[in-house]
Amino acid sequence: MALHGTKVILYERQQIGVDDFGVPVIQETPVEIDDVLVGSASSDEDNSTVQLAGIRAEYVLGIPYGDTHNWLDSRVEIFGEMYQTYGDIIRGIDANIPLRWKHNIKVKRYE
Repeated sequence: MALHGTKVILYERQQIGVDDFGVPVIQETPVEIDDVLVGSASSDEDNSTVQLAGIRAEYVLGIPYGDTHNWLDSRVEIFGEMYQTYGDIIRGIDANIPLRWKHNIKVKRYE
């Protein structure tokens, strides 16, 4: 049985200027990303994160090799619902990863 990722929409953020108060003005551009692995968040890890930071991970995304998009602090549409990435990208050691997904990042429900 082979694993297959799904298509998600990543809303890439780009600063296009600053407002009158010096706050960056951000533009989001939707980009379809194929072959993203969507997995459930671990319940033990999820519980400790909720207790410490008040954030509950919904999914962990497996980002495929060769992807160059910026996933940090970005909105992601998965299965027609909006989520927000948080935390750092979890990087693996290439030689120890036998599959097509090199990095992971967590997402929480977007509010």
